[in-house]
Amino acid sequence: MHLISNQQRREIIDFLTAFVEMKADNSNTKVFNQKRRAGRLIKKLRENKEIDLSLVKALKNGNQN
Repeated sequence: MHLISNQQRREIIDFLTAFVEMKADNSNTKVFNQKRRAGRLIKKLRENKEIDLSLVKALKNGNQN
């Protein structure tokens, strides 16, 4: 499991949303499947909560011990 910042999470969602909304040739199954997978990933990312600043500080302090 990797931890990403709230800003990185928002940027990833924006990037994937732009990819899904892009026009593509409907006959290309590979692009269709990638867009479908991107949509599912967007849904998963939006379901996750943003990390509270106090938790980030606690994690940083825990790594220093």
